Amino acid sequence: KQINAPLWFTADFPDVVLEGELWIGRGQFELVSGLVRRKVADDNLWSKVRFMLFDLPQSPLPFEQRYAVLQQLAKQSSSLKVITQISLSSEIELYQHLNRIVSEGAEGLMLHRKLAIYTVGRTDNILKLKLKSDADAIVIGYSEGKGKYKGAMGALKVKMADGVIFEIGSGFTDIQRQHPPQIGSLISFYHIGF
Repeated sequence: KQINAPLWFTADFPDVVLEGELWIGRGQFELVSGLVRRKVADDNLWSKVRFMLFDLPQSPLPFEQRYAVLQQLAKQSSSLKVITQISLSSEIELYQHLNRIVSEGAEGLMLHRKLAIYTVGRTDNILKLKLKSDADAIVIGYSEGKGKYKGAMGALKVKMADGVIFEIGSGFTDIQRQHPPQIGSLISFYHIGF
């Protein structure tokens, strides 16, 4: 999908395929999302955007070498920045780091195998690590499923104690979709942020 970025934003990008994310700051996803949908670029807003580099999809090098190349490529443009990579020596350090960055507003961490070759699609060479929370809500209704779940529950409409109402549509077995919890039931669910 084409993004109408100003020409100056990409003018000095290197001539290689880059993988990354347009980013303004933590908690600014909606601002970036709106910006990339515009037909005409807003120079003032784009001046705050960085293309945060994750990887080099077409490189045959292992990850730690691709990362070193990314660091050099990012020097070509003020619009490019490489996501900082760190090595940790223990699981305790990993979870301390995760808790710290989540407290600063991050979603979680991406864990890379240093010697992994780039792979398209899901792989255990790169994993997301996020904190899970749980909460309770009362079932107040249902949404019908679509496709293979037509005629079954697609989502539960629930209400939390603070009055927030939303739908939960994933994590159900086929049997649970055929026999969902009754309206008025208290359910527990896992979530990653709200």
